[in-house]
Amino acid sequence: MLGRSRKWVCAQYGINRENLRHWLRWYNEEGSGGVADAARSGCPPKLNAEQRASLKARISVPPEVARDGVGRWRAADVQRLIKRDYGVEYRSIAGVCNLLHRLEQSWISGRPKHPQQATDAVAAFKKTFPANSSKSPPRTPIKALNCGARMKPASGKKAAAPTAGPPQGRGRRSPSIRATRMPISSVPSVPRATVPSA
Repeated sequence: MLGRSRKWVCAQYGINRENLRHWLRWYNEEGSGGVADAARSGCPPKLNAEQRASLKARISVPPEVARDGVGRWRAADVQRLIKRDYGVEYRSIAGVCNLLHRLEQSWISGRPKHPQQATDAVAAFKKTFPANSSKSPPRTPIKALNCGARMKPASGKKAAAPTAGPPQGRGRRSPSIRATRMPISSVPSVPRATVPSA
């Protein structure tokens, strides 16, 4: 504490005296390693190591539609699979995604193949498909959008706006607005009656 009092250290660093007392005891017993954060165990995993290895092997292969009812693995499907096969309930999809991340798996797999897809038909289609159709047409350059009024180039001085008359330096004139005086009500106005003072 470099000659400082415990009261001063607590006030300087915003800690209470009991925490400082613990830290000093740990430092005196173990040195600077005693004050460092230790590894925390965290929440124990819901699936044991054997179950996690089994799940990883199960979702590493594409699902079978007849058995699993899905064409590709999603986090929600893995959540149902864990509950059905292991009897463990993950209440949130985020928990399943974290588990899949720890298993080095993705929470969504690639696009599946149809179970009745004929691979020879796909190969024949690729052979007969026109060769030049894979090239996209050349793109036309995008023109600058002309929305709103034109802007003048920036200058050091601000130009004074004209006080009256039509706008100058522009190609078109804005329409003038003319206000007409319309009656507010069709009832003729009646003069107010004056009340005699008593």
